[in-house]
Amino acid sequence: MALSSEVRQLCKALLPPGEQIEYLFPALSVGRPGMISLLVVVGASGVTLLACKFFQRHVPESVWARFPRSVRLSPTAGVIELGTMRLEIDEEYVPVARAADAELADRDWLPPDPLPDL
Repeated sequence: MALSSEVRQLCKALLPPGEQIEYLFPALSVGRPGMISLLVVVGASGVTLLACKFFQRHVPESVWARFPRSVRLSPTAGVIELGTMRLEIDEEYVPVARAADAELADRDWLPPDPLPDL
């Protein structure tokens, strides 16, 4: 199920100014530091993990971590590893994480500029 526009607005308020949300999906941390409901926000400049309120899984309240956009999500069996964190995502959001990786791969696979500025 897609996240509502209200959730997107709450997330946008916690992002750096000018950052646009390209992909957004919920996740649950497993292992250390315990079970925490998170929202994974993929933007043009980075991947941001937003910690959610305890009993409100889709209401972000703070920035948990930031990663550069070059980080790969690489979901395997509904699990994403970012830094030292393992995040579980619902199977319905695996294609979203893969799409974010595919978009990044397209940038990496572009050929070098044949006529660079001298």
